[in-house]
Amino acid sequence: MRTRADAVPWGQATALGLGMGAIALAAGVYNAYVPLLLRGYLGSELVVAILVAVRTVAGIVANVVVAARSDRPHGGRRRLWWVLVWMPPAGVLFALLPWRFGATYLVVVDLVYAVVSSLFYAPVVALLADVVPDVARSRANGLIAAMAGAASLVAFFVGPALHAVFAPLPFLVVGGALVAVSVVLVRVVREPEVVAAPSQPSLRRVLAALRRLGESPRRPVALVLLGAFAWTGAVTSVESLFVTYAVYRLHVSSGAAVVSVGVFALAYLAAAVPAGFLGHRLGRRWTVVLGLAIAGASFGVVAGVHQLAVVRGVAAIAGVGWALANVSAYPLLVGLVGANDTGLATGLWLLATGVGGAVLEPLIGLAMDVLGYAWLLIAAAVLFGVGAVAVALARHRGEEPVALVVDA
Repeated sequence: MRTRADAVPWGQATALGLGMGAIALAAGVYNAYVPLLLRGYLGSELVVAILVAVRTVAGIVANVVVAARSDRPHGGRRRLWWVLVWMPPAGVLFALLPWRFGATYLVVVDLVYAVVSSLFYAPVVALLADVVPDVARSRANGLIAAMAGAASLVAFFVGPALHAVFAPLPFLVVGGALVAVSVVLVRVVREPEVVAAPSQPSLRRVLAALRRLGESPRRPVALVLLGAFAWTGAVTSVESLFVTYAVYRLHVSSGAAVVSVGVFALAYLAAAVPAGFLGHRLGRRWTVVLGLAIAGASFGVVAGVHQLAVVRGVAAIAGVGWALANVSAYPLLVGLVGANDTGLATGLWLLATGVGGAVLEPLIGLAMDVLGYAWLLIAAAVLFGVGAVAVALARHRGEEPVALVVDA
């Protein structure tokens, strides 16, 4: 049976959506409960913050190196080797987190889980470019983003209900989901045959790629990464600090503020799949630019209004804009590079987004302290604008994909 060249392999895309959904579910449950468990044993917010910071930095470094390493096969598999070996143990470790056997037990299990969970995340992300044709990636990523967003909402709404029945139950459910999804991924996803694998050590490839990003023809890749750095700082800051902004500037309850954040998230979720189809029709680069412009303008408007109903209406528009940008951004990046550099490009993407959130959020918090709460949204609007300009300039004039490094 003949298939269209731009057809989406929806079965494999759904499997990848389950993978990202399981990861999002684990992150939601973890963020809701593990800091509280640590605080109960350690008795210090500073110590908990240090552990979270160490975990975050270690995760970013591991993601970058593992993503680059996953370009080379293990026993005929590239990304799926990491899924098969490390995702089931991560599920077991997650299920072990809530049991109250003391501070040492919790810290050790938490740190081991942090390491193990970093060993399959980037390969799961990179599988999109392996199994979905370039022309179909925005549509496939729309489905994946929608499934991951739905999983986050499940963690937010269903997790507390399960916790009320039996405190460890959310962890047991998520741990089982990670194990089950790993089986689905290995059975459903069909990786392409590796024709030529990179020969350089992974860390050397990452460092070489970073050194050469400013060279032509790699500048479009650098510009997309710069944009991702900027807009991730904007989004993470708004997600983390908007409740504080709303309580102290709009003078509403924290519950009303959370609902406003939920409106943004629901609009993003509803728009994710259509955003993928628009990215296919309009082109990924201009869809990202359009989405960033809509989201940035929306945040700029919210900074100047105080009526909660207006804030929520504009937040919904911002969520649609963010869906347009986010769904096509990663496919835009990996579409610029060759198949042998997909993992490496994914690692650089995770580095840019991870560092963007870690660096820019504290700076925006400082701006709020010094200049006023409105600067949360003003700064977010500016960062979205920076991202839009960077992506608009990321023109790839050649027909051939970019080689990030040249193996010796």
